[in-house]
Amino acid sequence: MIKSAAADLSSDAELYLEEAVAAFYADCLLAAIVMLGVAAEAEFLRLVDVAAASANYKASFEPIRS
Repeated sequence: MIKSAAADLSSDAELYLEEAVAAFYADCLLAAIVMLGVAAEAEFLRLVDVAAASANYKASFEPIRS
């Protein structure tokens, strides 16, 4: 379902989301929440990399990459 809503999802984030769903159905709610956070972090870091490579946003995002 998420792939239809977010077609540009990274394979790392997709893997973490699959783990989150599995943990949720195994009633491991804390593990599910952690996996959701890791998936969000993976996508955020990808956003930062793309923005830092942009001519318009490089100055703002380059310091975040280090």
